Amino acid sequence: MYAALVNEELVLAVDAKYDRNIGEYICPKCGKMLQLICGSQATPYFRHNSVVVRSSETIEHYYGKKTIKTALDALGLDAKLEVPIADDQLRADVLVATKERQIGIEFQCATLSKREYTLRHSLYEESEITDLWVLGKRHFMKNRIKAIHLLAMQYFYYWGDYIIELDILKNKIRLRYNIQQNDLTKFARYQTQTFSFDEYGIKKLLHFKPDKLKKYPVEQYQAREELERQIIRQTKLGRKVAEECYLRHIDITDIPDEYFVGYREAGIECQLIEMLRQN
Repeated sequence: MYAALVNEELVLAVDAKYDRNIGEYICPKCGKMLQLICGSQATPYFRHNSVVVRSSETIEHYYGKKTIKTALDALGLDAKLEVPIADDQLRADVLVATKERQIGIEFQCATLSKREYTLRHSLYEESEITDLWVLGKRHFMKNRIKAIHLLAMQYFYYWGDYIIELDILKNKIRLRYNIQQNDLTKFARYQTQTFSFDEYGIKKLLHFKPDKLKKYPVEQYQAREELERQIIRQTKLGRKVAEECYLRHIDITDIPDEYFVGYREAGIECQLIEMLRQN
């Protein structure tokens, strides 16, 4: 943009270059503030202040969603940025239309409460739009299941439970799939496949079929030790197991080996407690 309003008068960027104290630059189209950009060789121009972001998260979000759109456009899909839906109650970071459906892509870099997610998810459902949540750096999965992972997690036949992460610094998309949670802790096991963050990488992601989904081993001895530690520390799970054992007049050592299942679907009830209740 090469012109801006200053005190309701139109000013060219080439003129503003020599007088930087003439006032605030306002966009003549939307009324928002602009910033004057003057390079050593390039022609001076104005840009919106929203582009000049103050934190790494905002930078990540801004450039991430733009690159998602660019990659989808290169695949021949109809992708748009910041599309209002549900009577403007929500704006999709990227809205893409396919032959079968519309998909709203949320690039989640900031914190997200369950209440906020539920509201946004319900607005997508009411608008008959499938929402896909892509996680930014703050939420990259390491070795523990977090609340944000349970919210963003989806299921696909070939992948099992999965989440998608976008690393704009490395220009990579990571698929964490076959995600399972330790039955007694929040420790997670999963498989990972990484793709380039461009139209070729997205195409490979969409067609990715792993050779097999790993089965994670059941370590019964370690599970018993972990359960004993939690009972001694009186954790929430430890108290529940102790209560179930008390109601059934059994000791911890009486719990059958097959009750220690190792890993289970993330986010569901502890299987050891379920089996105690059923027997």
